[in-house]
Amino acid sequence: MLAQPLSISFDQAVLAALQGDHRRAVWLMRHLLAAHPGIDQDLSQISVKSLQLALLQALNAGRGEIFRECPLLGRAGEALTDKQRGVIEALLRCHEEAWSRGQTPPPRRADVHAPAAAWPAGAAPARTVVAFLLSRHIICNPDFIESDFFFHMPRSAAAAGFSTAVFPADEILYDHTVSRDKPAPARPLAAALDDLARFLAESRPDIVCIDGNFKPSAMTITPEHLVELRRRFGFRLLVVIPDCYDALYNYVGEWAPAADLFVTFHDLTHHLLGREDCLAVPCLPFAEDAFHPEAEKTAGVNCLGSPWRDRHVWLAGLLAGGVPVDAMFHDRRRCNALSSEDYLARMGRAKFVFSNGTVAEGESILTGRTFEAILSECLLFYEVGSPIDDFMVPFVHYVPVANIDQLIAFSRFFLEREDLRRRIAAAGRRYFLEHYGSGLFWRHVVTRLGA
Repeated sequence: MLAQPLSISFDQAVLAALQGDHRRAVWLMRHLLAAHPGIDQDLSQISVKSLQLALLQALNAGRGEIFRECPLLGRAGEALTDKQRGVIEALLRCHEEAWSRGQTPPPRRADVHAPAAAWPAGAAPARTVVAFLLSRHIICNPDFIESDFFFHMPRSAAAAGFSTAVFPADEILYDHTVSRDKPAPARPLAAALDDLARFLAESRPDIVCIDGNFKPSAMTITPEHLVELRRRFGFRLLVVIPDCYDALYNYVGEWAPAADLFVTFHDLTHHLLGREDCLAVPCLPFAEDAFHPEAEKTAGVNCLGSPWRDRHVWLAGLLAGGVPVDAMFHDRRRCNALSSEDYLARMGRAKFVFSNGTVAEGESILTGRTFEAILSECLLFYEVGSPIDDFMVPFVHYVPVANIDQLIAFSRFFLEREDLRRRIAAAGRRYFLEHYGSGLFWRHVVTRLGA
């Protein structure tokens, strides 16, 4: 069975270009040229060549690879071909056999939580108290969605057997003159810091965990404040910095005078170079009981969240290929987004989740959606280039995708082969819980802090 080109019109490509969506326009043009060989050489169709050249100039060459024809599976057509089906089956079989025989080495950072192995399963000191200084909402603004950290971290620590206390710290985190969406404070910073001191006096934590993903200023809590609070109340300070990579400001350096331990979700950065007070983990400690791996998987390719990183282009390709998509893009405002519970429930009904993590040219990270998908027991499609293979095995625990045509072909294949989709999704979730589960995270943190 030969691949039949997708039905693409020149007008679609022109419209995408006029809308400024150059990446989608390039992808449409490639399929147009496949359906109409030689049209770009036909002088009577000079507008086709002109658009092609204009798009090549406008497109960032560093991201152009997602629009190229897949050298492994060929061009996506109206249906999966016998060749594509055979190649994917062979690919999956070889990877699974190599992994089961021990021919594939474990991921580079599979033992990231090895220090936690010294603890008896489920054990925690009876009086270890972890206090959380976290913003309830993104950007400390009640008009925005609930923070993942506020939703997951205290719950996961409690599930691991620790006593927890939570201080909603929206008033003292993030400078509203820098984070423009944060409202101006309604009272002086000193009043909020007094409330924090009373909270610490009452909770008497062994560990205080704070969001350090911002630059401290005269409008926020500072390392100096935390040093004094630590002197008064005798806790160890855990600073969590999710956006720790070279393209952004070095928050680690800012908080170093106060921190006993940093937690980041990315280790390939100069910000951590030579530091022994950092623990780089794949993701935040999730409240694992909030996910729905048992839910019936009735939706197609799920992508909920921000529209960054060309996600709309990837999904538009799936729709052009006839693949069912369940997408909801938003600006992180509560009126336009789902609650944390509804978000996880909707993801739990998806067969697949697509995500990617490009943050700068040549730099890609693991998004929270990566492991939300795995914990939901959805089959994860993740764009190549991130450090995900440091933690999970490709084609055994998830499926990497390098271009749009490849994503279309893989989606079609697993829609046909529900048994293989379930097998990989279940293997991914099982491996994640064995190596990166929240209980391991918290036992590791307490071991490092000596609390």
